[in-house]
Amino acid sequence: MCQSVDSIECELAAYRKGFINIRLDLARGLIVWKDSNHWSNNFVRSLTFTEIEIVRRLLPDLYQNRTACVCKLPGPRLDAAVVATENQGHGSFYSWQLTLNSSGECWCINGNSTKAELWRKVVKTIEQISKLPVRIQ
Repeated sequence: MCQSVDSIECELAAYRKGFINIRLDLARGLIVWKDSNHWSNNFVRSLTFTEIEIVRRLLPDLYQNRTACVCKLPGPRLDAAVVATENQGHGSFYSWQLTLNSSGECWCINGNSTKAELWRKVVKTIEQISKLPVRIQ
């Protein structure tokens, strides 16, 4: 099942600071980066076969932590203002969401701690591939 994942969408939102959305399109071999605060950081770039394989090595960990979403492609989006504001009451500054897309279905993984082991693995892989830090400034 892990090999059927077409894309992974990663979004990090920070209370009153904005969001970063990174889409790893494994089917097309693209990385799409959107930064709400720095439009000059937005880009689309191709991924090499090696980079796609690096991402695919993450899939078993992601697949184990998935939860079913009732959604159609594209997957659900974090509303940075709403989610981060809700989490602010719980003392969390960040919210993140990973969405795995496969053949019209999607699965979600959510969290509000950037220290979560799974989130750190994903960020490390993205930073290795993109050669950019996943940070909201």
